Amino acid sequence: MIRQRMLDWFEFENEREFDEVLNRDARESYNDWKSDLSVYFKNNGGMQAKKPVNVRSDDHWQRCCERFNSTKFKEISGKNIQNREASDDKSGHGRKSYAQYMHEKDNPITGEQSSALENWKDQRLTRSGEWRTKEAHEKYD
Repeated sequence: MIRQRMLDWFEFENEREFDEVLNRDARESYNDWKSDLSVYFKNNGGMQAKKPVNVRSDDHWQRCCERFNSTKFKEISGKNIQNREASDDKSGHGRKSYAQYMHEKDNPITGEQSSALENWKDQRLTRSGEWRTKEAHEKYD
């Protein structure tokens, strides 16, 4: 439905490329939404929490809560926490993968790709331009 509306409203030179961008953006939005629900679940008392306003039905919220309480979800979450804690390399790309972050830095007009080294550096600098860790600064130099 969204795809058709956009095709009706706008002209696209390359429909296949449009589909790839639309699918990628939809996937990222959905993953961000699931992650936001997980954070809401943790911060507001789990299943007893009031259903978030961006969830349509109580049934859907119940399914989300069951997923967040599942053994599989907790195991994966626990492993991810351990991996982040074990890493001495603190990057600032948040939930985005390295590849996604790098792709977003590419120039869509010229098709020029961002430098892997500059991308690595960008993820290890704070917003004020300071290095997150001394080790990252030493590696870069």
